[in-house]
Amino acid sequence: MEEQADLVSEATDQLRKTVTVKIWIKNGSTPIILPTYTPTYPLFKIEFCLPFLHHILQGNTSALVATYDPISTQWQYHNTATVRQVYRNGITLYCLLPSGLEGGHIIDCPGLDDDISAYNPHQQPLTTSMPQSWPTDYLFGKVVPGLQQLKQSHPSKNIKS
Repeated sequence: MEEQADLVSEATDQLRKTVTVKIWIKNGSTPIILPTYTPTYPLFKIEFCLPFLHHILQGNTSALVATYDPISTQWQYHNTATVRQVYRNGITLYCLLPSGLEGGHIIDCPGLDDDISAYNPHQQPLTTSMPQSWPTDYLFGKVVPGLQQLKQSHPSKNIKS
């Protein structure tokens, strides 16, 4: 009985430390969604997400990704070893930068607006129990500097500005 209780406790702990990683890897495609066990929860790095690291990046640990930061409401560019804070909802949003900062960027991300609107810029890490909600007029176009120029060269129905 004690062994079974230990297994249940371990499984519960693993579930609590699982982060949902959503990654857009090309324009117009739905994201890849990978539940990822994070032993250092609430601290996370994309290196924990082995299917993404091995199958999509083919082990290229110097690849750049963009991560949405709900506190600054900006996309931040970094490599796969960068440590990130995971917030209350346990979801992290990534866009792959296939050719680095100088290459093409992913700008047509179906469902991204819904995911971003679910974040709260004033939300505290897990220690806070009273989440607040985004303003109802929040638009993705306000997050990415230079989005208007991108829209003009790559029109997309999914990007609001």
